[in-house]
Amino acid sequence: MTPVGGRILFVGRDALGGYELWSLGGRPPAASQVYDIVVRGLTGNDRVGDVIGLGGRVLFHADDGVNGTELWSSDGTPAGTRLVRDIKPGKASSNPVWFARLRDRVLFRGEDDKYGAELWITDGSPTGTGLLKDITPGPIGSGPAELTVVGDLVYFVVTESAGNVVWVTDGTAAGTRRLVSPATGPLANSPGYFTGFHGMCYFMGWTNASGYELWRTDGTAAGTTLVADIEPGSGSSWPSELTVLGDRLYFEATSAANGRELWVSDGTTNGTRLAVDIEPGTGSSSPGYLCVQGGRLWFRAQAGGKGPGLWSSDGTAKGTSPVAPVGFDRNPAYLTPVGSRRLYFSADTAFNGRELCRVDVTGNPLTVEILDIEPGSIGSSAETGWGTRFFAIAGGRVWGTAYHLEENRLFYAANGATAQPIDPPLASTSLAATDPLLNATMTVTMATGLARPVQLLLTGEPATSVVPAFGGWLYVDLLRPVHLLGASTFPKATIPIAMPNDSRLVGVRVVLQTLALDLTNPAQVEPGNAVDLWIDTAR
Repeated sequence: MTPVGGRILFVGRDALGGYELWSLGGRPPAASQVYDIVVRGLTGNDRVGDVIGLGGRVLFHADDGVNGTELWSSDGTPAGTRLVRDIKPGKASSNPVWFARLRDRVLFRGEDDKYGAELWITDGSPTGTGLLKDITPGPIGSGPAELTVVGDLVYFVVTESAGNVVWVTDGTAAGTRRLVSPATGPLANSPGYFTGFHGMCYFMGWTNASGYELWRTDGTAAGTTLVADIEPGSGSSWPSELTVLGDRLYFEATSAANGRELWVSDGTTNGTRLAVDIEPGTGSSSPGYLCVQGGRLWFRAQAGGKGPGLWSSDGTAKGTSPVAPVGFDRNPAYLTPVGSRRLYFSADTAFNGRELCRVDVTGNPLTVEILDIEPGSIGSSAETGWGTRFFAIAGGRVWGTAYHLEENRLFYAANGATAQPIDPPLASTSLAATDPLLNATMTVTMATGLARPVQLLLTGEPATSVVPAFGGWLYVDLLRPVHLLGASTFPKATIPIAMPNDSRLVGVRVVLQTLALDLTNPAQVEPGNAVDLWIDTAR
């Protein structure tokens, strides 16, 4: 998901098309397809992905069925969505991937018949798109990967006969070079965890003498040095998830004496040490999903024979502790800071399945709130096993996907509000609603493209399984009691609904859906998208 011009552009699909570029935003939030790059109907599977922002637009790769998978650009409108360049002409694909934005250009790996997979650069225009350097001459290609911007340079990995070699570029052909010779310097793992810290690039590098350890570079061969041989000799500590907090670099690493634990470095050999041995002795706490929020480090770890839980640390042993669970204790993942106070993540909960959770990092004591997207014990990730995921932050809200109503759905969570799924309209009939807050007015907006419509606003029990009907989907169970909240004979109508000031309603689920009928053709019925909300207190 990529914020552009107050909206978020992302790759998604509905029941009528394959994977396409979609736009999400507004208040209330709504999703709409930007452009159907290739119309394939119900069996569609358009290949769209790797979205990156550049100057008020996004670049991405897409296959339109004519030119193969190539570089495309969009400003979020149909007229502004276009093929940038057919790098590998015809139906063959150049497969542009590993996008990295350096100032006003984007570098990426592209492929053609002459050069193979090599390093390309673009400013988003056809004439401004071209090969940056033929690193491995001829059609074999060097296969650049792991493109990462650190300062004014892009670090990446190139496949050579010696292995994965670190290269660096300033965005020019002359400034694209091997960082060090494989005979004298480190090779790279993939991923290499390239991370900027104190004006240098830190990464996981390998030599025969030291194994995989923590290295740093200033972008020159002379300035590339081993920081610390944590597991002495040819053994490897495998430093990963490099994360900056203040004037320290934190990461997870393995040693024979302490297992896999949290380490810290000030960038020097003497200043690189074990931060805290969460699982004492040779056992491992296996920290993961490291992130920073509220001046502290947050991560997943396990200790004392218990499953992985949420931990917090100020970088000291005394200041490192688990966050007291509230109804959950297992496998937090996709930790995402929002604003200056909140941390969102998914976790296995005791009574709600795998769900969206959050913690206010300023709380004392710290408590975890469960935002039950799919009410009950199934959880919003029951079938996929992927967990709730977050991809973008914009307008004070966190946006992502979760397993809801039997398929992956968009959701958003406003600061202080419950998580709310969003369904893109499958037909010309659509529905949107503001948050239902106690002692306030919820505004519901209905719209349809039918010529002479009668629109019905319904609420009722959510369908136990989403039923395809009338060219759309039914989310309200029509076989159980259904309430009519309003009706309109206009293509667009707004219905205010006064919410009572009754605290017993907090947390009650409200499922709304519209049905539109065309008076000129009574057989034509269009269900709109569903709006699935939870009543909350006024903010």
